[in-house]
Amino acid sequence: MLLKNMSYKEAIEKAESIKDLGIEAVWLEEDFPWSMVTNCTEGAGQRLGVTTNICFCATDPSTGIKFRWFFELEKTRSDYKGVYQFDIDKIKFVCSVLPAKAKAQFLKHLLNCGEKIQAKAVEFYKLADEQELMSRGLVEIFKAERK
Repeated sequence: MLLKNMSYKEAIEKAESIKDLGIEAVWLEEDFPWSMVTNCTEGAGQRLGVTTNICFCATDPSTGIKFRWFFELEKTRSDYKGVYQFDIDKIKFVCSVLPAKAKAQFLKHLLNCGEKIQAKAVEFYKLADEQELMSRGLVEIFKAERK
């Protein structure tokens, strides 16, 4: 069983009750215990084939309670933009506070995202070149027929 919408502090205060209820993990929405992260996996969020969120897992050593939360790689209000809007400063912060093992996993996810974004950029450049050629062709037709 999972428990949602509880803060880290509140979960620690209610640790005995949480364990007595057999709750496997607490989902957090804020106040993340970054220094306790044990691993991370790709989340379900995607934009143009690139993962846009990461699920972090942590275990509190004093209580044994497990925590999970999603970290959005993109800036707030990036939905429906049609382009990537990764929040580089926020991502750098997370890199600076993760334990070594979790940081290595996170960096692999970032590299995967970067490689996919680069591949999309190549597609976009090709598309832009094709659109430029089409535009020139239409303008040339206009100029030729105006005479």
